[in-house]
Amino acid sequence: MNNQHIVTNTAPVVTFVSTGPGDAEFLTKASSEALQTARKIYCFGTQKGSTCTSRTLDTLRGLDATMAERAVVIALPMSAERQAAQEAYDQLTQHLCADHAAQCPVAVCVEGSANIYASVRYVMQRLDDLGIPYAETAGIPSFVAAATIAHLSLCEQQERLMVIPGTITADEIETFLNSNTNLVVMKLSHCSDDIHKCLHRHPDYQYHYFENVGTPEQFYSNDINRIAAVKQYPYFSLLVIKPSLRQTESPE
Repeated sequence: MNNQHIVTNTAPVVTFVSTGPGDAEFLTKASSEALQTARKIYCFGTQKGSTCTSRTLDTLRGLDATMAERAVVIALPMSAERQAAQEAYDQLTQHLCADHAAQCPVAVCVEGSANIYASVRYVMQRLDDLGIPYAETAGIPSFVAAATIAHLSLCEQQERLMVIPGTITADEIETFLNSNTNLVVMKLSHCSDDIHKCLHRHPDYQYHYFENVGTPEQFYSNDINRIAAVKQYPYFSLLVIKPSLRQTESPE
């Protein structure tokens, strides 16, 4: 599939809005304006059994109660089986096709940033194939918001930064940090065992652990014992790992 957008003479009525990690204060002005002008606001909800919850819907309520009244929640099952997720993407695409045909301005909410591990990329690909134009707003990813909570510099001078979606081993962590690379590991629920193994092997590393950034349940710790005490990390968690201070000291 060609990754270039198909250009048409029709102005986009669909805008993918990056809402940040949770707190409405993280929305950019462009994102807020797109939500204000949209007649309908689509957002994904997490489907677990018969219950569907949406962090994005909570964000909308915090920004403006009337936005929640315009929200259409699409259930997205959390499962390794991708068929149900593909059906959710197809369902949202059908809605957006109808909105495009009716020239009805709509917003599609994206937690964090639409450019970083965002499920809506699959919907964008479908719109590309159909020749339907869309716009995007920039957003604050959770690890950037997390760094501000901890007053943490993610990288500086000659350091490199690697962002990994929970598919990393303890051995790989060692390799990256030995090559002057700081790590952001997202979705820790996928690699809890390897994170614990790394904590055991390298208590000298600098660890910064975050849960539910931008929500009332927000939690941060740089205490290795507190981080190790979490037996199974939740889905909305991330870890910033930097080399030990000894490793980063410049030789005299």
